[in-house]
Amino acid sequence: MRILLYVGNIPDSAAAADLKQLFQPHGTVVAAQTIADPRTGRSLGYGFVEMSAGGEEARRALDGTQFQGRSLTVRKERQYPDEYTHDESPEFRKAVEDLWERAETGDPDAAHELADILYFPGPYYDPQAAYKWYYIALSQQGYTVGWEDHNHTPPHYCGPVGDFRNECMVSDLVVALGWERVWQLDKEAEHWMAERNLTKRCT
Repeated sequence: MRILLYVGNIPDSAAAADLKQLFQPHGTVVAAQTIADPRTGRSLGYGFVEMSAGGEEARRALDGTQFQGRSLTVRKERQYPDEYTHDESPEFRKAVEDLWERAETGDPDAAHELADILYFPGPYYDPQAAYKWYYIALSQQGYTVGWEDHNHTPPHYCGPVGDFRNECMVSDLVVALGWERVWQLDKEAEHWMAERNLTKRCT
């Protein structure tokens, strides 16, 4: 079982390699990433570490510890099975088809699970579709989907749980796709939801 860890209050000078080195003594690090504003390149002060072993131990050991003069925040964002990355059995394909049908009805839980499958490398990998389904799922669960202004700037925080683009894997997709494509996908997802009378809970 893999675990994705959110790491907050990261110093501006820290790189992904520094995070990987910090977490490696506690288990097996699959990937580490620091998040930057794609327009300016400036660090946004947080990142993610994906671990295939030792994730919970790393969280307990490193949460609140000092790192390059900062007190880190480490929390578990998501836990997911390894088979998302390689299962191509007929049973799994049928399960994905059924999940897609449920997601198409607007079921936010199915949309979220489908987005997870589309996010991970493998036969179903599709980052743009993954972002769409995360949008549909999370925008129905209290996450804002607004922009700070009309210049396509990074999103602001709003509502009980903050902007959904800062949720675990979604932030990776934002970096990979770029703000311009993300803005277009937002509009496409909103149109899709409007056709099905699905309502955003926060704007």
